[in-house]
Amino acid sequence: LGGGNFATGGVGGKLITSLGSTVSSWSSPKCLPTFPINAVTSGNLTINSTPTPVQIAVGDGGLIAYSINSGVNWTIATSVPAITTNLNAVACGTSSVGGSGICVAVGANGVILTSTNGSIWAAPTGGVPVAASGKILTKVIFAGNSTYGANQFIAAGNAVIVSSTTGSGGANTATGLWTDVTGTWTGANAAFVNGIAFGLNKSVTPNVPTVVLVGGSAASTTGSDGGQVVYSTISASNVLSAFAAPSVSAPSTDNNYTAVAYNNDQFLTVGANSTSNTFGWYSSTGSSWTSLGADPFDSTSVPSSIAASSSLWAVSSAGGTATNSVYTTVDPLGTASFSPSTVTELTAAVNGIIYSSGLGLFILSTQDDGVLTSSTGASAEWTTPSYLTTLQYMINLSSSLGL
Repeated sequence: LGGGNFATGGVGGKLITSLGSTVSSWSSPKCLPTFPINAVTSGNLTINSTPTPVQIAVGDGGLIAYSINSGVNWTIATSVPAITTNLNAVACGTSSVGGSGICVAVGANGVILTSTNGSIWAAPTGGVPVAASGKILTKVIFAGNSTYGANQFIAAGNAVIVSSTTGSGGANTATGLWTDVTGTWTGANAAFVNGIAFGLNKSVTPNVPTVVLVGGSAASTTGSDGGQVVYSTISASNVLSAFAAPSVSAPSTDNNYTAVAYNNDQFLTVGANSTSNTFGWYSSTGSSWTSLGADPFDSTSVPSSIAASSSLWAVSSAGGTATNSVYTTVDPLGTASFSPSTVTELTAAVNGIIYSSGLGLFILSTQDDGVLTSSTGASAEWTTPSYLTTLQYMINLSSSLGL
């Protein structure tokens, strides 16, 4: 949620939380958005000249909603360009190093929208880059690190990557000019971007801001037509280098990479290959990767989402059951064997998983619009507290709780 975190949304469901959780009672939100929600995030935007935590939800039909009180009340943004295409992702960051807040939403037909207050949205004044025109943008992140000069949004989709800087770097031009990013992410093997992660390569001094993209050739559970992992670096002057394939121990193209995450100085990507065998790869640099070994997750359930605490990695699988939907490892670098974490309360397939540092909980979103939460232990206990919608829970996590 914002700042490289994960999010998911829904319009109704149940909440199950672990023993010892700090969360015991929640109230239902008012004016909850009723459109299909594809992404949720939060950011510090300027409202009436005052920096304010704002939550943003985007979804089908180009609809956007925002909240300024931790998701209790919602308002549909009405000052939005007249589009009917779906918005697939949203991220918030800053307009410059140490500057004011800004959010970016992306979607089908190369749509890019920006806002500095959550209620008024506009297309970039410089238009959509030629390479993005007519393409489906599926992911967007804010790649920001004030120490090392990184400050830009990066959006990607079917065979396209665009950035909110000029080709020569410099200022973040999200509201004005977006440019095409060169490098390896074209052709049949890169039709869909399933994940973007931003982190630091700390194997060198000074550390290098690094971006990793993963995907496959189709939005399917296996990668029979191949897939890709590519990486890029951001210079001290905010120049995003051309994306390139890993140079050492490169992951196979006979894979569909379904997710990627960065935590504890390490990138981790997961997915499945054309024979439905699962896989995982990890890297501290983006350029050199190491395999977790053969089929580290149940081969009947394709891993689809990653989350991590300071001491635990967790991977969820979309088509899993109570015994093979969540896998964890206590190795903080994600390099040890993953073990299944039984979730007996699971009643539907899993959409995704996130981690709240503020609550110290992993949160699972399910396809019946439910939410399951767990303690950070590898062998979590699960119990049932009060009712709460998926979106309200995600928004509360994304506000002042430290997610």
